[in-house]
Amino acid sequence: MSRIKYLVIIFAGIISSVTIQAQWNLEKCPTKNNLNSVSLIDTDSGWIVGDKGTIMFRSGVEWKEYQKFTNEDLNSVFMLNRNDAWVVGSNGTIIHFNGKDWESYKSPTRCDLFSVSFRDSENGIAVGDFGTILFYRNGSWNLSESGIRGNFYSVFFGEDEAWIGGGLECVNVPILKMGITKNENFLINSIDPNATIRSIIFSSPEDGWAAGSPSTLLHFDGRQWEKAGINNDFSSLNSVFFSKENKGIGVGYGGTILTCTDNVWNKEKIMTTQNLNGAVITRNKYLAVGDSGTIISRDPGSENILSDPYKSNPGISKIYPNPCDEFLNVIIPSEIDNLSIRLTVSNLSGEIIMQKELRLSTRSLTYTLVTSDLKDGLYLLKTAVGGRTIVNKFIVRH
Repeated sequence: MSRIKYLVIIFAGIISSVTIQAQWNLEKCPTKNNLNSVSLIDTDSGWIVGDKGTIMFRSGVEWKEYQKFTNEDLNSVFMLNRNDAWVVGSNGTIIHFNGKDWESYKSPTRCDLFSVSFRDSENGIAVGDFGTILFYRNGSWNLSESGIRGNFYSVFFGEDEAWIGGGLECVNVPILKMGITKNENFLINSIDPNATIRSIIFSSPEDGWAAGSPSTLLHFDGRQWEKAGINNDFSSLNSVFFSKENKGIGVGYGGTILTCTDNVWNKEKIMTTQNLNGAVITRNKYLAVGDSGTIISRDPGSENILSDPYKSNPGISKIYPNPCDEFLNVIIPSEIDNLSIRLTVSNLSGEIIMQKELRLSTRSLTYTLVTSDLKDGLYLLKTAVGGRTIVNKFIVRH
């Protein structure tokens, strides 16, 4: 049988197949702009926003770019429902989706806004640079004097209070609790750990999470904030999110992904080295967005734990030589027969270059992957075979 040649790439620098705790997929993205925030109502309904006025919406299984509405960097998106969403960004930008179109809203500030949250359709809050706090009531946004000059990066609007996270050498930052009544807003509590808080979320008044830098993950138990327990070291985080089912995700620098089930945090295998800036969970679908148009997701039921992928699972491909120059050989062992194989090729920035479906009809096949046109570096080849997902790593060195 003649050899089939492909263009292939791989990430990391070790000769081996590795265990995958969960099957994360790189999704196609129509832009290379940095993506900063994502909000989903359902797996097929949501918005992503990013730098240079980037707005994307879910259409079927793909993300599509919305027509250019502004050139300002957009930092945060919050969906109340399919027909009601808000976005804030640089230079005080505020825009609203009314179910048909995005429309610009009058803003009382020119400060950069970093986060927006709504309790309901009539009550919202946005925060930003230099202690900026805006409240949405009676159809308009108004500036509230916080008396704080630290930067506010994140806000969560609960039933009777708002939690705000931030930083910049201020004793009342990084976490503030703001009690809210109809006629007044007032600070009722603050803490000052040695951190900058980039994201804050509550699943109930007695259960909250905050994430930031350096390498910060905090838990609120209804009484106080404490460091969350996690066995592995992790990079600084930009976003934390929890679903109603109390499943959580934290993402951050260098492609860091942490997931939480039943209050136990685990560090996921890195699928990209791009910084991840926003994350969300809906119906057990995990999705994160980041720099250079990075979108990664994990669908329900995609967990594949392989205890020893080379011994206990015979259908694991071997690769050689590593490092490689002109080509890389992939050997499918003789135990595999008549199985469909999918190869996904991506570069170090997470861009999917090729997906190929194969059908094995002969045992012990060797496929030659042409690497002569690839630049020197680390590359990733993901192979889906027989219900399992395997990642091979290799280096190209000319």
